[in-house]
Amino acid sequence: MVVVHDWPKHPFNLPFAKTLLIQHQPAPNFKIQAEKILATWRAMLRAMADPDKPNSTKPAKPASAWEKAFDLQLDRAPDGTWFLHAGPLVLIAIGLDDNFLVLSYSIPAAQMNLQHLKTAFRVPNTQSVSKGGT
Repeated sequence: MVVVHDWPKHPFNLPFAKTLLIQHQPAPNFKIQAEKILATWRAMLRAMADPDKPNSTKPAKPASAWEKAFDLQLDRAPDGTWFLHAGPLVLIAIGLDDNFLVLSYSIPAAQMNLQHLKTAFRVPNTQSVSKGGT
């Protein structure tokens, strides 16, 4: 199941600033595997941006300060939300839940959706009721 919505609304009400909730099969290693994939992607992006390792197919050219400021990077916020950004511009935020992958336009929007998913899909504490009688 995929849900596309616009909560919370973007401050400038951009029509393409949406959030996707992608439901996946609960798997014990999903978050671990997804973290490994994202960490590998981050390492690859950092290696591509490293000026000390020129690409062998074309001559190395020193990057300007402007180009360095807007290198495509993938980073992880302290709460575990990943975000792809070009300089200060966040392109997509990625949140991982036990049942959903959250893709959103900003880190706070992804965090709010993850928090909502935790409360909306929490299994209520059910206690067995003993039947009376002897």
